[in-house]
Amino acid sequence: MRVRPRHIGTVAVAAFLALALAGILAPAFGWRLDVVRSGSMSPAINVGDLAVTSPERPEDLEVGDVACYRTSDGSYVCHRIMAMDGANSTIITKGDANEDVDPYAVAYGDVEGKVAFTAPYLGHVVSFLHGPLGWTFIILLGALLVFSEAKEVIVKGGAQGPKEGGE
Repeated sequence: MRVRPRHIGTVAVAAFLALALAGILAPAFGWRLDVVRSGSMSPAINVGDLAVTSPERPEDLEVGDVACYRTSDGSYVCHRIMAMDGANSTIITKGDANEDVDPYAVAYGDVEGKVAFTAPYLGHVVSFLHGPLGWTFIILLGALLVFSEAKEVIVKGGAQGPKEGGE
């Protein structure tokens, strides 16, 4: 079976729609999708990966888990838990690539959850699609697929059915 360019476009659109649907539905169930923008967790999690965080109660996390938490400036950080202080309801974290633990304890209330898995390089795709060139790409890809389908219908005679005379 020969793979036609039209099928590749259809697969690309289906993959994009699946990613978009996941991005829309994930927050409704407490999950987060974050593009990794720093190398502090390298080599376990690299710049450009997509970190998928599951909602977890801080009390259920363990030393060694990678926690995602909100910082005082509103950004999100995913670092490994080095110690837990249940008495003060805080955790001590450290990026795998950093030599020292983070200079501040993370309050349980700032913890969003645990990184369940990462999708290598997918964060680059998400960042691109969020930009103006990404939207242009999406529109052009959609137009190309519509044009391709319309051309296919016109070339094969479309919805007019067979011509008279049995052809």
